Amino acid sequence: MRFTKFAGGGLQHGESTVECLKREFLEEFNCPVKIDSHFYTTDFYQSSAFDATHQILSIYYKIDIDHAHLPLISAEPNIAIKYKHISVLNCDDVTFPIDKHVVKLLLNLNVNIS
Repeated sequence: MRFTKFAGGGLQHGESTVECLKREFLEEFNCPVKIDSHFYTTDFYQSSAFDATHQILSIYYKIDIDHAHLPLISAEPNIAIKYKHISVLNCDDVTFPIDKHVVKLLLNLNVNIS
């Protein structure tokens, strides 16, 4: 299955959500990130696309990343990296329902995101 989603991944046992995000960025992009603030936590039921018996809970954060060190190639096989400015982002750019919802939230922000 091919899909496009925001960066991130599943929690490991005993790991906080912030620790998870930092680990995932290191694993997927070999790039450290600083967590700026919480952005959104799923507030509706969503079953997993991979196992309908599992519910998905997604937590999104605004991050600060050194743009000079943004990778062009993922540190993990089978992952392609795509960057898109929010001014040209739309719901069709992502695959999963929660990510589509977050795109709508991002587009409705009254702040300038660069």
